[in-house]
Amino acid sequence: MTFLQAAFTDPGIITRENHRIALQKYPYDNVLFIPGVKCTTCSFVKPARSKHCRTCGGCIARQDHHCVWINNCVGQGNNHYFILFLCSIALLLTYGAYATQHLLSQLLQARQESANVFYSQYHSRPILGVQHWSTGLSWSDYFSLWGWAIVEDVCVGGVGLLSTLCMPMAWGFLGYHVYLMWAGMTTNESLKWADWRDDIADGLVFMAEEGAGEVSLVSTGHTERDIEPQLTCPASKRQILKRTPNGEPPNYSRSGDKLPYLDLKGEVALKWHRVKSLKEVENNYDRGFWKNVESVFKPVIL
Repeated sequence: MTFLQAAFTDPGIITRENHRIALQKYPYDNVLFIPGVKCTTCSFVKPARSKHCRTCGGCIARQDHHCVWINNCVGQGNNHYFILFLCSIALLLTYGAYATQHLLSQLLQARQESANVFYSQYHSRPILGVQHWSTGLSWSDYFSLWGWAIVEDVCVGGVGLLSTLCMPMAWGFLGYHVYLMWAGMTTNESLKWADWRDDIADGLVFMAEEGAGEVSLVSTGHTERDIEPQLTCPASKRQILKRTPNGEPPNYSRSGDKLPYLDLKGEVALKWHRVKSLKEVENNYDRGFWKNVESVFKPVIL
């Protein structure tokens, strides 16, 4: 209950007061997040790894998803609380399933005579002896006796059924979020990577060749102080991916096309090659498992 209550806290809603801090938290990777993209609702440039949530009514820093369990977004401010909540609920459900099995097993062992009387109507001889109640039973009789035990102690049986049915879902969610930390992703980013994978399979994605020299990302109608503190970087360390509608390499020499990738002299600096597999694309937000865990459990307060 403590972690559940903590997960209700501010997920990292971006306002005009903390917008600058949010911009400085993560760089744009030019794959999932492009500099200069403006949120039409909040009317400011979206920081990298953020997403606007219509339910919460704002852009969320490092937004993972909007969770119906807690009726709140999971983002930079409460992701660690949400993971601890999943961990605690998974352990609680596991203990509930185990404790129920133990109690009902004791009930069956202690009430063998009652079970023999109940099942003697359908069997020529008693199916339970002095040994463990499950010894020598067929699968049909085994599950029938569990059904009898659940009906006999319906409160414990109901809790056990609920715990057993919900336990795999809780462990599945927890395992998925541990995987996301390992991969340096959020749920929102995993969906974006899935879109890139589909476009790559269709042959529509091109990447700038490494070693093209230092490039400057030209603003698309916004000033540099509104986008990202550092707009220049080595092209070999920052991938630039482009989708094309016809499967042809990007051509910025055509009339009317913008030149978003220029070298320091103002000339087109990038050459493109077709991406054949998502393995060729590096996730720039993956800093290694332990650093990813640290970024989740030691978030920057906006």
